Amino acid sequence: MTMKIAGALGRNWSCRAVGFTAAFLLTVSLPCAGAAPGSRPVASAALAGQVAPNTGGQLFTFFDEPMVNASGQVAFLGNYAGGAGLFLKTNGPLSSVVVSGDTIPGLGTVTFASDSDIDGPAINNSGTVAFVVQGTNTQGVIQKKAAGSLTVLAKAGQAAPGTAGVFAAPASNNVFDDISQNNNDDVAFIATYTDDAGVTYKTGVWLASGGTIVKIIAHGDAVPAGVVTCPNGFVSSGNSGDIDGPWMNDLKVVVFLIDGPCGNDSSLGDHLLVKQPAQPLAAFVTEGDPAPASIGGTMGGFKLGRPALNNSNTLAYRAVEIVGGSVTEAVVTHILGGSPVSCVNINANAPGTIGTLSGFVDTPPTINQTGTLAFAAAVLGDPNVSRGIFTCQSGTLKAIAFAGDPIPGTATVFSNSIGEVSSGDGGLVAFLDDNSSPQGVFVSLLSQTATPVPTLSEWATISLAFLLAVLTGWRLRRQKARPSEYDC
Repeated sequence: MTMKIAGALGRNWSCRAVGFTAAFLLTVSLPCAGAAPGSRPVASAALAGQVAPNTGGQLFTFFDEPMVNASGQVAFLGNYAGGAGLFLKTNGPLSSVVVSGDTIPGLGTVTFASDSDIDGPAINNSGTVAFVVQGTNTQGVIQKKAAGSLTVLAKAGQAAPGTAGVFAAPASNNVFDDISQNNNDDVAFIATYTDDAGVTYKTGVWLASGGTIVKIIAHGDAVPAGVVTCPNGFVSSGNSGDIDGPWMNDLKVVVFLIDGPCGNDSSLGDHLLVKQPAQPLAAFVTEGDPAPASIGGTMGGFKLGRPALNNSNTLAYRAVEIVGGSVTEAVVTHILGGSPVSCVNINANAPGTIGTLSGFVDTPPTINQTGTLAFAAAVLGDPNVSRGIFTCQSGTLKAIAFAGDPIPGTATVFSNSIGEVSSGDGGLVAFLDDNSSPQGVFVSLLSQTATPVPTLSEWATISLAFLLAVLTGWRLRRQKARPSEYDC
């Protein structure tokens, strides 16, 4: 049978085998536009039009701020007709953590007109969820352990430890703002306070741990020496926007961002400060510091997602407006006390496409405990892909989801608005699409191990395929000039 097949193919079977091999290798090795979405498996955590639990049958209309943990649990904010709430997706059905109209012991009945009345959420690997109530009737920092009830960590009117004041804010502002929770159930939070019965308001960062609250920084506290001296210490305007962050790891290391070396002065650039236990406040990285050595120039600003700091004290951020470097933006990792390292630069090849990363969009990068970063970026040069979500680890990129990929459980595809990424320690990535029909919260099912695009072996395969193709052509030309049953 083998001889008959060989005979049917002709005496130059080996020539054709070489040719077929070269063609096959070239086919599997070269990138193609918009690689098949089957290589980017995604699951839906919640979709618009789905019933929101414990809302009397109301349907989801909008989502915000998803966060995923190592077990694949996803916490997110959701709007529905007449209210909003915080919801949790586990291996089973959706559940609510809190919805408008619920009563929180020690705080009262909460009213959420929309997701803007809740901030957070933060979920850790034990399934503990923390969030901020920003409703008009009452405000506080709340935590719910997996098998526990809603617990108030801090609330308006309570003493602001380390100051002579209480947590409070003008009627137009929120008392509590962004939070960070670690795997030990510690919660760092931004808050506004007054120490003169509401004549003036100030801002700071606190850490709730083990039933106590300690101050990280407040108005007037000493700040690290920088390009200018700060005789009045940290200056705040009483607006929660005076501080960005915080970002905290399991070691209770807390990082936050202020405007200018003294605060409340954006003209002097971003300053990321760090507070380690039993150590004074220090600078982590500031605007004007050297950019990654592979780029050159100096830093022009920072954008950070959630989570942004892992237990190796590695901070992930997007370096923006780099001055005097080979590129203007990069997704960076930065170990405390070390130098920044670019994981991926703007205009790099976009994995899974024939295009490039033309811009890092509004979603800042996040990082997990293994050092894998997740981010969203615009894609230029691929007719089928205009935006994607990617991971990066030690310079190795992987595609997570593309605009145009099918939305699981629907007949539609992801829009050009996919983003709001969050990295989980199990390698999962949660993200939103707030412009598709339906909108939704999604989780990538890819592992955290990224694949280089292209790898050194892939380049070797491409080179081998090219060499085989050249060799085949040369042998065929030789055969034509001097036919022989043994020649190719």
